[in-house]
Amino acid sequence: MKTLHTILLSLHILGGMLGLVIGTLQIILRKSGKLHRNMGKYYVAAMFLATLSGTVLAVFLGSSFLFLIGIFSFYLCYSGMRIVTFKRIENTAQFKWYDKMVAIITVVFAILMITLGFIDAKTMAFKFNPILLTFGILSFFFSFTDLLIYLNVKWRKYPKTFWLETHIGRMIGSYISAVTAFLVVNVQIEQMWIIWLAPTLVGSVLISIFIARFTKKINTIKA
Repeated sequence: MKTLHTILLSLHILGGMLGLVIGTLQIILRKSGKLHRNMGKYYVAAMFLATLSGTVLAVFLGSSFLFLIGIFSFYLCYSGMRIVTFKRIENTAQFKWYDKMVAIITVVFAILMITLGFIDAKTMAFKFNPILLTFGILSFFFSFTDLLIYLNVKWRKYPKTFWLETHIGRMIGSYISAVTAFLVVNVQIEQMWIIWLAPTLVGSVLISIFIARFTKKINTIKA
């Protein structure tokens, strides 16, 4: 058991560090071309390794908290990658069964995260957890709205740049989760919720800047 724990931890650290390095380069370097696409594949692979090993490790440690955060991180990376394949979301035939399955599973776990944002899993008593509640709400919003798209539920009008906005938001979001995990492990302060939420707040600003920048380029080209 100790050997398995060591292997999982090593894989988790390796995937996380590779994800941080490649993700940082993706943000800094040019955002188009073969290099960006290839590095994106390596990034997804690294994040998948970190998330998969991390969630399995969380099960062994009996940490529902880490397990649920891992599910959320994985979905961000997965959906951010898949949306590039879709682009034109009106064609529902392109959505695969596994896209729907992953979205449904994430919705279920998101509801569980929200519930555990108010209830302690061990004592079943009221216990407010702002971290689980925040990530639970975000996870539910992303996965449920994606599921509506997959099921062809037309509840809103999507702009032509929707795929790009989603790709940027989800991929940087998964990068933020990697940064958050790194800080939580290596930085210890009394108010740890700040470490958990600060990267999300800063990253949200970064996401807004990139979305505005690249959607403007696309709209200018089309004009």
